[in-house]
Amino acid sequence: MTLVETISGINQELRTQLEKFQCERGELRYQAPSMVSLSGIDAYDKPVLIWQTGSRLGYLLSQYVDKQADCGGVIIAIRLPDQFFYTPVAKAAIQQQAKQRATEQQNEASQAKLNLRQELAQKRTPFGWELAEKVANAVQRNNSIGYGHRDYCGMGFEYRQGIFFYGELWDGAMPEATYEWSSKEGFVAWLAHQSDASLGRLEAQDSFYWGNQTITRERLISLG
Repeated sequence: MTLVETISGINQELRTQLEKFQCERGELRYQAPSMVSLSGIDAYDKPVLIWQTGSRLGYLLSQYVDKQADCGGVIIAIRLPDQFFYTPVAKAAIQQQAKQRATEQQNEASQAKLNLRQELAQKRTPFGWELAEKVANAVQRNNSIGYGHRDYCGMGFEYRQGIFFYGELWDGAMPEATYEWSSKEGFVAWLAHQSDASLGRLEAQDSFYWGNQTITRERLISLG
């Protein structure tokens, strides 16, 4: 199939899709190998997003890109019945856009972490004796309080052989305790003076740990 035949086939597919949704104009964006986005504008100037474009259109677009030097995609502006304006997109431009998006997402994630840290740092109200006593009873009753799933499970409590433990949970278990108490009174006294901020792991250099499944007032209250 020649380039001219490929373009003719693409145009026909686009015409069929836009007419199906009663659109007078539209735009297609394609990025190899299979990212297709087709939108249209109907007679009332309302935007229409067309999800199902058919496998043939994707095939023809891939053929078009393969026939262009250093091409990674294409943008097609459409005005029915017969106007189709092709703008090939270079692979280098697509790679640059992907790198920029990755940087933006990383910056957004970092900012979200900083916002979370700031929010947690303000929650300094101690849990109090009454709540701490209820938690101690729940830990004794259940022997373990914490999340149970693969890998890092945040922070939790365990009670073994008369000793209370607080520490990281991995795969639902506590391989090594951060603190331990040989008496219920000692555990309650410690927990009563803690808060979302003090147990939010905000001192960690790695932001992964900030507020990540940490002990909070909300979690403790949910124990009943």
